[in-house]
Amino acid sequence: VDNVILYFDRAIDDNVIYRLEISSQVSNCVGSPMFSSCEVMLGLPGEAAFNDLVINEILFNPLAGGEDYVELYNRSEKIIELSEISLASIKSSFPNPEDTVIKEITEDCNLCFPGEFVCLSKNPERVMDYYYSNNPEAMISMGSFPSFNNDEGRVALVGRSGYFIDLFHYSEDMHHPLLNFVDGISLERIHYDRPAHNANNWHSASSASGYGTPGVENSQFLSSEGNNDAVYIHPKTIFPDNQYGDKSNLGIFYSFNQPGYTANVFIFDSRGYLVRNLVRNELLGTRGSFSWNGLDDRRCIVSPGIYIILMEVFDTMGNNMKYKKAAVVGSR
Repeated sequence: VDNVILYFDRAIDDNVIYRLEISSQVSNCVGSPMFSSCEVMLGLPGEAAFNDLVINEILFNPLAGGEDYVELYNRSEKIIELSEISLASIKSSFPNPEDTVIKEITEDCNLCFPGEFVCLSKNPERVMDYYYSNNPEAMISMGSFPSFNNDEGRVALVGRSGYFIDLFHYSEDMHHPLLNFVDGISLERIHYDRPAHNANNWHSASSASGYGTPGVENSQFLSSEGNNDAVYIHPKTIFPDNQYGDKSNLGIFYSFNQPGYTANVFIFDSRGYLVRNLVRNELLGTRGSFSWNGLDDRRCIVSPGIYIILMEVFDTMGNNMKYKKAAVVGSR
């Protein structure tokens, strides 16, 4: 016998997390202790909608002997059943069978709770041979893993009835331009609340992290850190040489009390020259963020120094607001 059926005296509610405490006093049929004391989460899952579960990191060009992997993050308040979701590789169009490969993540019940990471691969042990992770429970072995091109391609999460949960068009050109090679380096999502199709929301994993963070928070993740200003930046100093983890990117965060604004974001050097037109006529939500990786419009690293971030915000009623912030680009 490899399982136990538990009966409860009342019904379990959907998307409510319950914690089952297993006492160290539990014994098997011959009286031998079965467990040390532990706590197990359980609950009834809800159906994953668009962007409830997102693609958070991908390694599509592993080192020789390594394995591709795709990391997911549950950014919703739902408990998500992974057996209801498939991982897909798409070359051109969906769902053309000739260029789309869809693989079931798992046949077994496997719950992903809010705020949890899971890392999908064909061989998790090999992934952990190359990358350190203090969360081995996040690793899921797929019996059959879709193939991802080394130069570019599309990775998708697909629900049971065929709808997209998330879709990301990746390219090796999205890697940091100072890298001499990109083999074995993952692409990380900077923030899981920003869309996957925004190329500025992705960055090469840092060298300090070992160039990959399967099953744990991304090395390039940018947190808003809480601020009451309408527009603010964090951190105020960045090192765009990819060596300093969360200081490789500048976060530009905004929060407005009404919707309907459109924004342009420009980066100027200390002499007033425009070095990067970061955002052009983008319709904003009430809250959100952009990121700047220290590159100019030619995808070259800017010189160390002080830079001015100008965010111009306007609406259809003729209201126009401008926000200026200063940041520093440092060097090793």
